[in-house]
Amino acid sequence: MFCTKFGRKLKDLFKKFDDFLRNNVDTALKVTTGIKLLLDSPLTSLITQVIPGDWDDKIAAKAKLALGKAIDTLALVDKCIKVEPFEEKLLCFARELKLLSPAMQQAVLHKLASHVASELDGNRFKRNQYDAFVQGVYTTNK
Repeated sequence: MFCTKFGRKLKDLFKKFDDFLRNNVDTALKVTTGIKLLLDSPLTSLITQVIPGDWDDKIAAKAKLALGKAIDTLALVDKCIKVEPFEEKLLCFARELKLLSPAMQQAVLHKLASHVASELDGNRFKRNQYDAFVQGVYTTNK
């Protein structure tokens, strides 16, 4: 009974999401994948690792703005909130993220992707809906 209701609610939730949001979630997951790669190999170009150089300038600028806001919103550590410019904020976040266990890193990256997707999408839905959709897309793509 519970699984049937849950499955139906989940199905209804995913019907609410459109292609625009799906693209934003994909973008958000690419950004957090870039951060994960940065954690694994810090010698690469920071900004190109996180915001790919082949993205349209408008998309890249929007993704940088969304990522900066998401880092501040997550407030993993207070000392990264006021750090500028963006590259230094990102480095601060990556340094602090490295201190966490791999499982916690993954959890933070998922939450970060949810925040980025929400920002890119104009915050049209509730936070838990973005969380669920990001998890669904991530699991599907894995």
